[in-house]
Amino acid sequence: MRIGIFFKNHLLELNTLMKMDWNRKIVFCVSAIVLYAGSSLLLAAEESSWAKISHLSGDVQVRSGEKAKWEAAKPDQIVRPGSQLKTSSQSSVNLQTKEKHRVHLSPKTTILVEETSSEKTIFKVLLGRLRSYVRPLKKNQQFRIKSPVAVASVRGTEFDTIVEENDKTTFEVTEGVVNVSDLENIGAEVTLFKNQRTSIMRGHAPLPPENLKGDKGDQRGDLRQNQDVQKVKEMARFEARREMGLQQFKEHLQADVSREQRMAQYQDGKTVIDAFGMRVRMEEYIVRPEPKQFSFVTINTRLDNVSYSRYDAWALADLPAKIVDINPLFQQHGTANNKPINYIVQQKWFISNGGDIYREWSEAGDMIFFNTLNLWQVVYDHWYVELKGRDAANFRLVSHWVPSSGYKSGTVPTIPSTYYSNGALDTPLGYDNFVMIGNSGFIGDNRPIDAVAFGTRLLNSNIFGSSIYQHSEGYARSSYAELDGVRFSDIPNALKLSALLNAKKVSAVHTYLAPTGNSTVTTLRVDQYNIDDNGARLSLSDRAARNLSPDSINFESVASSPDFSSKIDLVVSPRIFRQAGLIE
Repeated sequence: MRIGIFFKNHLLELNTLMKMDWNRKIVFCVSAIVLYAGSSLLLAAEESSWAKISHLSGDVQVRSGEKAKWEAAKPDQIVRPGSQLKTSSQSSVNLQTKEKHRVHLSPKTTILVEETSSEKTIFKVLLGRLRSYVRPLKKNQQFRIKSPVAVASVRGTEFDTIVEENDKTTFEVTEGVVNVSDLENIGAEVTLFKNQRTSIMRGHAPLPPENLKGDKGDQRGDLRQNQDVQKVKEMARFEARREMGLQQFKEHLQADVSREQRMAQYQDGKTVIDAFGMRVRMEEYIVRPEPKQFSFVTINTRLDNVSYSRYDAWALADLPAKIVDINPLFQQHGTANNKPINYIVQQKWFISNGGDIYREWSEAGDMIFFNTLNLWQVVYDHWYVELKGRDAANFRLVSHWVPSSGYKSGTVPTIPSTYYSNGALDTPLGYDNFVMIGNSGFIGDNRPIDAVAFGTRLLNSNIFGSSIYQHSEGYARSSYAELDGVRFSDIPNALKLSALLNAKKVSAVHTYLAPTGNSTVTTLRVDQYNIDDNGARLSLSDRAARNLSPDSINFESVASSPDFSSKIDLVVSPRIFRQAGLIE
């Protein structure tokens, strides 16, 4: 690999392993690269997601995907995301989700079930009339109805969605509040109250709200002049906008993505099926924003979600104009008196689902020579990891690492014995948890950050929030690995190698502990998959047996945390790196 974008500090670890026995080498390599690239791990357990047919009348049909055959629906049948339902004339059907939301399909109606998890319920009306009965939502829960041209976000509401053959969509509210916007963001969003409706045509903004027939609106007309009602409206609009974070996220990214597309030296895109059977469009860019910097940008677009990842690296000196001409920047073989003249001094990784954020960065990098390996390796003075939930005002700094004195002076670190039992590292190899001087040796620091006094903080401020820490500057981390859901320490030693080679899901579970008392502050779980373009999950043995082209293998990471409102799911293809000549 010409540039160790994904391996980062683990290039040194892999060289160290060359002196180990084969079993340990396999265990460490797979875990270091797949489970723990830095701490750049992301996410979460699969959720059970379904809806059930609670009542049907007449000819009702269901199919499990766009290419599947239509089959007769049955009472109490489970309908999973990706399935479609349709009713013929004089037919109807009711669906109920596990969260007790209900929808009623009128005759000649077709819908797509997009998501029915505990956190999010989304139906798409392709044609016809759908009535929704939405139970009061808990914090961070969402209920949406989409059409080919519009989306409605609701909270504790009863309303109808009518889609005509030309895609004209009408929303009629019987109870509660519905916020409606067109998918092309042509006009401002419209808030509907009880007994109001709006319509949207393709390529047009929503029409102003109007009263339903039979509702003269006299009382509401008087009430709308009341200041308290105006406040209620504003609160309703705020709640609806908060639930439509995807649209806001797109707006935030629009300028950035457009700039990256113009500057991209390499770009690639393809549509694949992810590990959970959902279609995802991947767009990837390698960008040169400034002479000392290069960036790798990934955008994943699903039916109702956009995930975004950006990795940035800054070198000591200007880099060649063409990225293919860049020499290794993270590690180089050489001699003690021949220090590389250019290398990475700072790097940052940002990942988001439009609401929740994982952010990691390292600063003050310097090339350190490891004599026993004849290797120059970048070592960072400070390494940070942050989490931010959708509704949180600021980031939570969960890790702050600094190099051990031996690592900083060129001593190859010893791999902890606990690694071979747990399958994951508590801290990056060669790094220790930050301990504030004068803080009695506790990890982190229980005082607010003072950038002037401490002098070492890299303050990250942008449109998604600022880094202001009111608690600890990093926590102790306890980590372990799982293979196909089985904890690594529970697998007999004689079977560990076979389990690694045949695992189709490799997971890391991190628990962050308070500086004193060891109480749990939060957790981060990451599930990672190798998948082909059709979504088949692949083990290392599968990849070898099928002799797959490297360009047909994709890497998917899914991350969850109590800090997050929903999972962060990102699929990456290595094909662009081959196009750029960064890997062979």
